[in-house]
Amino acid sequence: MTSLEKTVSMTRLEVRPLLWSLLAMLYLSAFVPSVTFALILLGFISFQALKEFFTIMPLRRSERLLVLLGYLSIPIQLYLIGAHYYALALAFIPFLIFALAAWLVTHYETTAQALNSTLKIGWGLFTLVFGFSHLGLLLVRNGELEGTLREGNLLLYLLLLVHAQTIMQTILLRWRVNEWSRSVFKLSFTGLAGILSILAVSIFAWAVGPWLLALTPMNAMSSGLLIGSGAYLGSTTLRAIQHALEINEVDRHLPGLGGILFYIYPFAYAAPLFFYYVNLFA
Repeated sequence: MTSLEKTVSMTRLEVRPLLWSLLAMLYLSAFVPSVTFALILLGFISFQALKEFFTIMPLRRSERLLVLLGYLSIPIQLYLIGAHYYALALAFIPFLIFALAAWLVTHYETTAQALNSTLKIGWGLFTLVFGFSHLGLLLVRNGELEGTLREGNLLLYLLLLVHAQTIMQTILLRWRVNEWSRSVFKLSFTGLAGILSILAVSIFAWAVGPWLLALTPMNAMSSGLLIGSGAYLGSTTLRAIQHALEINEVDRHLPGLGGILFYIYPFAYAAPLFFYYVNLFA
């Protein structure tokens, strides 16, 4: 083992307790009786993920105030959710990004600088604050639903399905599923592992959905397809960002290089999809 590999291994051991702690907080938020405490836990996770996102992004000194604004948006967003101001909670971050873009256009000398800052700061806010905050919306909304879903645990259901998709995709990639088509079609199906992992999540949802949320088998499978697709899209987007920033596959679990984002980013896409699905079909 080279010195670089030893350093990477030691750093992984240092960051692993933090990752497991954040995952424990996620599941704890689904069980604690206090909604306020659960939202605080989700806010802390969102803060850690946003901090790592800003760490890997090349930011200018002039953008530090915008980073601080991003951190301050987390408690405001979660307060709106906890106070049941759903319309404001769904509009706050998009309006903030819109106002931020308008201010940056007048503040910077060139439009390219304004667009660059808007994309970096705005994308972090939209995914890791707005998208991730839908876990809180599911948590608060759970007690207001009618029928059998009121007695279920929407957040726990989402957590189980997202992690099932992540684990299944990781296993399939290690088995080199994308390469299986090479011997037959003389080419590799790049997204084959992702498609199979989504189908596996749909089957898993078919098994646990009727038991955990009293869903019909068809609704459970459709929700599994939706959550699995969102989780896959989130992880794929993160890999694209890491590739653009030249963060390789080995380093992505290191602190500041995607270690937290790898576990959190799928929720930024899956949680909003499941939230709107619940509100449309519950």
